[in-house]
Amino acid sequence: TDLADTNFNPNWGQATAVGTETIDGGSVLKYSGLNYQGTNLGGADGVDQDVSSYKSVHVDFWTADSTEIKFFLISRGEETSYSLPVETQKWVSVDIPLTEFSSVVDLTEVFQFKVEGDGTVFLDNLYFEKEDEIPVVQEIDVYVRDIGFSSPYYLFSDTANGASKTLTLQRGSTYKFIAAGVRSSHPFNISGNYSVSDGWRRVDPAINLSSTSTRDVAVDRFTKLEGVGSIVTGQSITLTVPIEYTGDSVAYYCYAHSSMVESFPVVDP
Repeated sequence: TDLADTNFNPNWGQATAVGTETIDGGSVLKYSGLNYQGTNLGGADGVDQDVSSYKSVHVDFWTADSTEIKFFLISRGEETSYSLPVETQKWVSVDIPLTEFSSVVDLTEVFQFKVEGDGTVFLDNLYFEKEDEIPVVQEIDVYVRDIGFSSPYYLFSDTANGASKTLTLQRGSTYKFIAAGVRSSHPFNISGNYSVSDGWRRVDPAINLSSTSTRDVAVDRFTKLEGVGSIVTGQSITLTVPIEYTGDSVAYYCYAHSSMVESFPVVDP
């Protein structure tokens, strides 16, 4: 959504012809015969915008023939530019840190954009971005009980002996697996981004695990990396799936039996 009353073609004596075109169902700005072109934010002559709490300004652009494109922020009496990375025949997305401008431009009173360059340029998605919010890591209690040699080998529930549920893990979340009905003949452990056929006694450094158990400590069958202790009733394993985790599943297994391996799907929050 455009900032209300923004003037996309103020008369600054430029040679640039300004228009719009519809591409993939959306309207984009088109600068033909670019030498320079201004935009007045929020009003015919521009209205001060306080962007000091933002981290960057985003620009998408496409050109077939430009050799240089500079993007300017302008405050009252001050302006400075950032040279965009020109690549022809493709859309280029750039997040320009506001620190590129802040030594010259007063970020509490930005009222104009300007583009300088040559050729014909299409522009879309010009907006200021704030810092990403740090996700709140939630810890979820999951109760575990074994069912022996029948897949899925363990049942998972919200309470001890509660109704079983299908568990899907989310990136950025932490799960505390509490053994409540896990016999010593079927100690429970977690490996990581491995297939069911390869997930037994594996150790994946891409996930974070801790355990209250010191028994049956996992040692990777191939890499010899040491993992955490397997758990039985009264013990727990805590798993954090990092937000940057690239796997689409996390395998779990019985430490005592290589045939007892299954996995949880992993999705974005």
